[in-house]
Amino acid sequence: MAPRTEKEFEKIRQDKKELIKQTAMELFAEKGYHNTSISLIAQKTSISKGLLYNYFTNKEQLLLDIIEDIFRYYTVTFSEDVNKKEDYTKEAFFDYINYIFEELKSSTNKLKFYYAIYFQKEVEQIIKKYEKVFFERIYSMLIKYFQNMNCENPEEEMIYFSTIIEGTALEYVYMPDYFPLEVIKKKIIEYYKMKF
Repeated sequence: MAPRTEKEFEKIRQDKKELIKQTAMELFAEKGYHNTSISLIAQKTSISKGLLYNYFTNKEQLLLDIIEDIFRYYTVTFSEDVNKKEDYTKEAFFDYINYIFEELKSSTNKLKFYYAIYFQKEVEQIIKKYEKVFFERIYSMLIKYFQNMNCENPEEEMIYFSTIIEGTALEYVYMPDYFPLEVIKKKIIEYYKMKF
């Protein structure tokens, strides 16, 4: 049997990391963040505690890694350079809306987990550290979109748009079989096509 390649080792590493995160998500939601130990996560994944620490230095880092995965889809289509005007066209904005709605469909379980644990006291304090950095970035990028589309009040429009998206996500996560996701997406796009 030929020795494993670097690529194969990396895949094994990523698969184990995903298994740890998925298991932690389920345990945090079921038992609470405070009541879930690294030992329990290791036991449930059949990965030794020592090896688990090779992937995540502590429980807080594990939680933040999961939260980052959940939030990542909001910013993935944006340039790192918020001043790069060509990234903030009307077409790019509508592509962004379509992308968000596709990600909502594929990330339902992760978002459900997020809403399930957010108000656990210990979790809320940890997430708030990360959220501030994340939301400052996403809000600045949305403001840039609305500025480039000559919106009268970009900050106000950013708040309005964010509220619609966050409300949509919350409703869809808890009623995926009944919530008219495509209808809402169409209405948002129609609204902004008329507005701009």
